[in-house]
Amino acid sequence: MTVAVDPWGSQEPPLIAEEDLPALPERIDRLAKLDTPVRLTDLGEDPESWESPSARDLPEVELLRQDGWVLAPEESFLAFLPAVWPTEHRGWVRNRVPSVWLCTYPGPPAVAPLTEKDRWRDAESREDYPFHLEGTGIPVPSRLGRIWLLRSPVEGASVEQLVQRVVERAHQRARQDGEADPWDGKPYFVEAAREVLAEDPAR
Repeated sequence: MTVAVDPWGSQEPPLIAEEDLPALPERIDRLAKLDTPVRLTDLGEDPESWESPSARDLPEVELLRQDGWVLAPEESFLAFLPAVWPTEHRGWVRNRVPSVWLCTYPGPPAVAPLTEKDRWRDAESREDYPFHLEGTGIPVPSRLGRIWLLRSPVEGASVEQLVQRVVERAHQRARQDGEADPWDGKPYFVEAAREVLAEDPAR
């Protein structure tokens, strides 16, 4: 399988420049600055909302959503997708999502910042590209810490619909080849994605 030397576009600028990033919401900013555990009961009326911050909590993601961008799928078997998506319809912003964890022992539930060891493990689990991309023929991106967003290159079809086409076609090919578990056939997903995206004349 032949791929571009840098299919991830490591030199492509972010969709929103660093100096233009909006201020973080109070909740996310507080989590980002957390240096000691804080009890959930001390975090206001909706303490559970503090447990798992995500890219959807970032104001820049919301701004881009209003402009037609959507977050790239989170499923590990689709981790390659930004690398094969048309470059003019993909983009990224710096990942500013705070890394915290819910501590439930030995005291009452609390949100705690990650230790340096925890941060390394968290980065490994969130961006385990060597594992996710194994067998796809697509190289590991040289730059991590990016949140990828996509737009549909096909008029009349949403990103979600295109992704669904990719999944359905990959499963069909896997079944035709006698694969017991179509979810394990990573190359099928890459091949299906390239085909689905190539079917549009604008591609």
